[in-house]
Amino acid sequence: FLADWQQSGQRCALKVLTLVEEGREQSDILMRFMEERALLSRIDHPNVAKVLDHGVSGQHVYIAMEYFPCGDLKMAMTRGISVATALGYVRQIAQGLATVHVEGIIHRDIKPANIMLRSDGSLAVLDFGIAKNLDAATALTRHGETIGTPHYMSPEQINSTTLDARSDLYSLGAIFYEMLTNQRLFSGDRMESILMQHLHAPRPVLPPNVRILQPLLDMLLAINPADRFADAPTFLKAFSVVELMRFSEHIDAGSKAFSGMTDLDSLA
Repeated sequence: FLADWQQSGQRCALKVLTLVEEGREQSDILMRFMEERALLSRIDHPNVAKVLDHGVSGQHVYIAMEYFPCGDLKMAMTRGISVATALGYVRQIAQGLATVHVEGIIHRDIKPANIMLRSDGSLAVLDFGIAKNLDAATALTRHGETIGTPHYMSPEQINSTTLDARSDLYSLGAIFYEMLTNQRLFSGDRMESILMQHLHAPRPVLPPNVRILQPLLDMLLAINPADRFADAPTFLKAFSVVELMRFSEHIDAGSKAFSGMTDLDSLA
């Protein structure tokens, strides 16, 4: 819900969960809801959505969160995003992920609809409803349960194997590709087809004007997690090379050689 926070008059997004619905307790959902509240209350970073308040009222629990009137990245992508803007967005998403990963949290559903925009051009990662605390004693998903959004799911998430921060980086890579090309990484008429492409298909080649980013993208989208960047800070270190070259100002120089991006291991 869109609401006004009486304490400050600030507009906020209010997420509400009914404790009892149709005569049965929502125990599983409540666990996820409470976990989200606990996770977000620990984090204070401009690229992570802010929690303003939380509590219990009658038969409901609630989280009052920062409101984003500019919408989400999914909406922005339908209007088209310049390469310079895409580079800035990827950096901010990675910074948000680096912050939550340090807290032992993997998001597990990084997608454009969970990336919110502010009027100043900054963005924030939202919706930790299926996030998992790597140190939690109790798992919030059953063994073999697959949770996420097919177009952005990592291969290990599809296989329901152990996840770490590199799974979120894969999802970031899928978003990065989509922003650069205005096409999803993989497509198909059936969900099973999309999932199988994540597991086995060759990674698409970027168009010539952004081909310089191919090595960076290939590491994000590697099928084997061991072939990806180890974590978000390692990715940001490699990504900073692109920013230092002021790539966005020379986007038409797609054939320009870039020594250093061919061996990203040297930047780790």
